[in-house]
Amino acid sequence: MNLDYLDADEAFVPLVRGLWRDLAVHDFNALAWIFDDRIVSVSAHSSVAENPMYGRHGDVDTASAVLKFSSGAVATLLCGRRMGWRQETRMEVHGTEGSESTDVAATGSRTHRLDGHEEQGEPFTSAMTRFKESYLNETDEFVRLVLGAESTSPPRQCLAALQVALAAEESVRTGRTVEIA
Repeated sequence: MNLDYLDADEAFVPLVRGLWRDLAVHDFNALAWIFDDRIVSVSAHSSVAENPMYGRHGDVDTASAVLKFSSGAVATLLCGRRMGWRQETRMEVHGTEGSESTDVAATGSRTHRLDGHEEQGEPFTSAMTRFKESYLNETDEFVRLVLGAESTSPPRQCLAALQVALAAEESVRTGRTVEIA
């Protein structure tokens, strides 16, 4: 079993085609769904900050991207190969009328608050426990599809997320913001 918060086996690294396609692609897909909007540009940065193994295979272990949506909204994505706090997944939204954050402290995350307090829960040690409800929902969706229902995640959305991942790779390579057609 591959535990996402630990470094991958070295044999696995060249097979996944890089952090943007292996990990961040899921975030690109989710953000487009949450915003109900299309990502139109990406400015990305990445490095090998912890484990040189990734660099030997042309990959990285640390990355960030600024995404612009067709509405003008902007999102920042942070992604890492080896997360020090296990199965860390969080979203924060900041807008003109306030800020919200997914409250995952009670379910296995660590949150540092501006008032100096730290909320801490027992860390998840596997994707199966961290995302149990998501996997159950995914199974229900699969059964619905088999029974003839329309997909709530059409293939075109997955292809759009891959297009953003490829644009992020190009942005890192060129050092420029990449527009997405």
